[in-house]
Amino acid sequence: MTAFVLVAALIVVASCQPSTVKSELSGSDSLVIRFASGRTVATTEAKAIRRLVRFVDGGSCDTSPCRTDGVMQFFEKEMRRQSVSFSYRDETCRCFQMHAGGEVLRTHLSREAADFLSSLEAGRNWY
Repeated sequence: MTAFVLVAALIVVASCQPSTVKSELSGSDSLVIRFASGRTVATTEAKAIRRLVRFVDGGSCDTSPCRTDGVMQFFEKEMRRQSVSFSYRDETCRCFQMHAGGEVLRTHLSREAADFLSSLEAGRNWY
């Protein structure tokens, strides 16, 4: 019984830890997105930044590295916290990629995230 309680407590504590993505991107107060097409979008809107952090914090991406469609640079107090590259145009290869803790972290880019990025690249700024 004691072992069960200990295991349950460890699971609860582990599940309360922020993900690597959230740890890397939390506190960001501005964001610049540079698309491969040459378009650049910048924002300090907290709602937009939070939405993109949620997108990047998707499940793991199992495909091999794809052609990069752009890069997002997250800043805090004018200092770059993290760069996240993304691939969204090819439906068979949609991923975010970033370096964290000396490793490459690749996460799934959802259909909603692809639509959002496509909209931003087209010049529509909706959040």
